Amino acid sequence: MTQRLGEPRILRGDQLVAAEETRKLSDFRGEAFRTSQSAMMMVDADMTITYVNRSLLATMRRYQAEFKSHVADFDPDNVVGRNMDDFHPGALRDRVRGILSDPSNLPYSAYIALGDSRFSLKTSAVEDAQGNLIGYVNEWLDVTQSYYSNAMLQAIDDNMLKADFSVDGSFIYANDHFYHTFGRTRDDGQEWAP
Repeated sequence: MTQRLGEPRILRGDQLVAAEETRKLSDFRGEAFRTSQSAMMMVDADMTITYVNRSLLATMRRYQAEFKSHVADFDPDNVVGRNMDDFHPGALRDRVRGILSDPSNLPYSAYIALGDSRFSLKTSAVEDAQGNLIGYVNEWLDVTQSYYSNAMLQAIDDNMLKADFSVDGSFIYANDHFYHTFGRTRDDGQEWAP
């Protein structure tokens, strides 16, 4: 039996079952992506944003002013359909495209600052069943709070005496300022008395 152009394809029972299982799995994956607590974005091979899940949309709304400082016409409710190039000015555009066009770079991790906010991004390739690139998925992690906490701890370590001792008084760690204050060095081999 030959099929004419435009005629519906007739599937056997086992093909129908397999097609239904594929549809269910696709629906499950799509819903999991949509409702994930991880902030995620889908971008097609031409770098056009095709989807932003609820978590990333909430992040974009929360940091809208910071995004606008980078992209003047930024609107979190209208990022789908925009090209990622809009967010990468000048030479950065070519650099990002160059990184993503080389599969050996993927997954690719980056750290970005938007105003006073900080984000960790991980970009992974999405391929079809034949291994052809069909797009990318970007995972966004808001690291603003940890960035400032780490900066404060680093400032303390850089500018103050700091030493850690266990409950029984055993020495655990000291920064260079602590060693210097006591006329010591890290590698002098002497024990710290409780």
